[in-house]
Amino acid sequence: HGHRGPVYSVAFSPSGQSLASASDDGTIAIWDTDTGRLTGTLTAKHQLPVYSVAYSPDGHHLAFGCRDGSVTVFDLDAKKQVGDAPKAQNNAVRGLAFSPDGRRIVSGSDDGTLQIWDAATGTPTGSPLRGHTGPVETVVFSADGHEIVSGSWDSTVRLWDAGTGDPIGAPLTGHTNAVLGVAVSHDG
Repeated sequence: HGHRGPVYSVAFSPSGQSLASASDDGTIAIWDTDTGRLTGTLTAKHQLPVYSVAYSPDGHHLAFGCRDGSVTVFDLDAKKQVGDAPKAQNNAVRGLAFSPDGRRIVSGSDDGTLQIWDAATGTPTGSPLRGHTGPVETVVFSADGHEIVSGSWDSTVRLWDAGTGDPIGAPLTGHTNAVLGVAVSHDG
């Protein structure tokens, strides 16, 4: 038992040897997948509830998003936070993903926006991406890192140009309720 509150998100390390879980209690627990034992705990700034967690592709960094719209990048090797966990969105960060090269992070927020972050500095880059009319629950980069896909409580899936932040085409419709997960095929 590593948390004192509900768990909102989990992520496997790229090696599969660790699992990170994000909780309402303001902590991120890191587990050994072979033994099931807790190997470490990180605490969010001001112990805010943590809604999303993601490993970098090389497994050396962990990012997590909190209720206040902040994203924290943590260097697991140096055992220290990267930057000062700025707030770039106006509400909880629900979706979080690293780009395939590990240089960028995208977050999706309850305020209906996406934000791109510089993973090396832990700071937001550019303005929030706007287009959804409901909370953004899930985000992912395409395998080549050129596009971002987002799913929202507005029942749509949207495609974005990861370089410019511009929407690609019209929203994908067809769902009659919230889109809680998206994935992109390896060949795009």
